[in-house]
Amino acid sequence: MLNIRSIISIFVLLFAVNACAAASLRDSNAISTRSEFEPANPVTVVKSLEAEVVDESWHPATFSWPRFDRGLFYWTATLKNDAPQSRDICVVFRLYGAKHQMLLGVRDCRVVASRQEGHISSSAFVNLDLLKQATSGQARPYESHKIYYPKAVPG
Repeated sequence: MLNIRSIISIFVLLFAVNACAAASLRDSNAISTRSEFEPANPVTVVKSLEAEVVDESWHPATFSWPRFDRGLFYWTATLKNDAPQSRDICVVFRLYGAKHQMLLGVRDCRVVASRQEGHISSSAFVNLDLLKQATSGQARPYESHKIYYPKAVPG
């Protein structure tokens, strides 16, 4: 057990450490942390994806795993690449609920040839409660990359 002397020595030690730390903070040669520059104006740079989603669809699977609280849903998106070169186009497919709140987002990428259409078909395992709440889905291209190495275009 702690006696009164050990308790007092702990408080004295804490006071001494605090005093030493406070003295170093009051240094007159301290470097100012205030910025001398005006804050930059926010600039939004929007990259033209040169890709668009032409068609999209989704549907839940006819089976589920209630024991594991999991369900499966399938989604498809048809993409059009308007760029003059083949691109690796990524799509985020989002499921929305009744009040248009986003429930889930999944992604997939495909290589699409220049000025052609490409199809993405994918599936995802999700929580059954989320799947029951889903009322709509939306596919959005969020990123595309120019392909700098030879890559075969599917189909």
